[in-house]
Amino acid sequence: AFWFAGTREGSPDVKIWSSTYHLGKWSMAHAVLDPSMIAKANHRYVIKVGNPVIYRAQSGELHLFVVSVSVGGWSGSALNHLISSDDGKTWSKPERIVISPFFNLSTLVRTSAVSLSDGGFYLPVYLELGRKYPELLRFSANGDFIEQIRITAKNRMIQPSIMPISSDSAWAYFRNSSTNLDARELFAAKTLDGGKSWSKPEMTNLTNPDSSLEVVNLADGRYLMVYNQDNRSHLNLAISVNGLYWRKIYELENTPGDEFSYPSVHVNNGYIDILYTNNRKTIKHVRFNREWLSEVIKHATVY
Repeated sequence: AFWFAGTREGSPDVKIWSSTYHLGKWSMAHAVLDPSMIAKANHRYVIKVGNPVIYRAQSGELHLFVVSVSVGGWSGSALNHLISSDDGKTWSKPERIVISPFFNLSTLVRTSAVSLSDGGFYLPVYLELGRKYPELLRFSANGDFIEQIRITAKNRMIQPSIMPISSDSAWAYFRNSSTNLDARELFAAKTLDGGKSWSKPEMTNLTNPDSSLEVVNLADGRYLMVYNQDNRSHLNLAISVNGLYWRKIYELENTPGDEFSYPSVHVNNGYIDILYTNNRKTIKHVRFNREWLSEVIKHATVY
């Protein structure tokens, strides 16, 4: 697991931290990256870092993407890429990804990358300079940046979570950062050509209180979403079979005044692991198997 932590978000003392889960226990957290390391590698001033995303390639290499800021807020961010060939023991120097020849600013990450059949992968990103919208960055099997693809031009759709359905089709779900509190529906778009083009975003039956979410394909005809319902005090599980209609099945958290947000989900060997921030003080880990999930679905109240 990777996360950023420090005195507060955006503080100069924020670092990228990591811990490994093995035999039911987490290793002691250690710092992987800080602003000075990115500044030294890229020969530019860096005031803060954040939003790490980790991806294990089909080759076994680990790819770490981290946002850095040299001036202003997150809208002035740049995206950095590191690679490890020894399971995270050592890392390459941070390399700034050049996405645009003009300024090359305002590209952020938050959600999981998606493997492609050619050994490469898509990295979901979003831009916040002016209009806010989601994109995909395509990388080769070697981790080289190839192209960027706009998912939608619909404003304020950010932090896309991509859920593959097949080698050609997938759903994208968005954090809705609309300033209109009465218009924060949860939108989704679909691709049928491997991510090259996307449908116009359409509303699901859920709302989104300007909060990040994560969606995974359980590979058994069901899709699982971890999301905030009406505020960040309320973190739920929902299930779907068509990608648009979702049924709430379980409350992971519901404590008024507290915050449980920014979930990440990993499915492996019959287990589902969910990690999320616990009041922005600690990282919480929830693990369950498919049998538990099936029982929860069976007994869940219809919403």
